[in-house]
Amino acid sequence: MPSHADPYVADRVLFIHGDAAGYVSDEKADVAACVGATWIARGVVVTIELLARSLRTGGIILIGEPYWRQEVPGYAESGENPIQPDNSLNPTPLRGAA
Repeated sequence: MPSHADPYVADRVLFIHGDAAGYVSDEKADVAACVGATWIARGVVVTIELLARSLRTGGIILIGEPYWRQEVPGYAESGENPIQPDNSLNPTPLRGAA
């Protein structure tokens, strides 16, 4: 099997855990990704601009967003903002929850 198809990439991948708001890597990356968190940069456009600052020429940006396969009962009626001032997410409110 060629090395580029090797499923074991631990020696070639670096995951950085921390505050992503405004983060720019010191070393340019082949792939810059944001999975399910474009709200951190206040939207997709700004997320793309931010990720591009950490990307080498010819690199790729990967963005994935979650979605509900069906409407969450009671969520729209709750009027709650899912993003809190500290950038944490509220748990999804459920109809009838106290």
